Amino acid sequence: MNTPTFNQHNYGSTSSAYNDTQCNEDTHLGDILIIPSACVVGISDTWPVAVTVKHGQLHTPRTGGDNTIDSLIASMNEYNDKPVDFKEAFRQAVTVAHELGYDVNPFFLGLE
Repeated sequence: MNTPTFNQHNYGSTSSAYNDTQCNEDTHLGDILIIPSACVVGISDTWPVAVTVKHGQLHTPRTGGDNTIDSLIASMNEYNDKPVDFKEAFRQAVTVAHELGYDVNPFFLGLE
């Protein structure tokens, strides 16, 4: 199986990144959102998720309880006609965050 490569998009703010995921047909589920001014990296979804500690207007996963990467991904794919490899999208986003020197949310550590 080929590993998908997700597009990267740069934004001036987390709110513009969030809005773009809702309105721009060129931004696809799983694409990587980079917001240098806020030190945020995330992925595109109906509710875009930050992989960095700083998240601005992007969502951040609940921690504790039974919330895991796999349960987060399952909920993200619940209504998609064609499942997205969000685990790979998160891996690529974490790699970008590390390359930029941004702090990664501990929830996503171990995906590198």
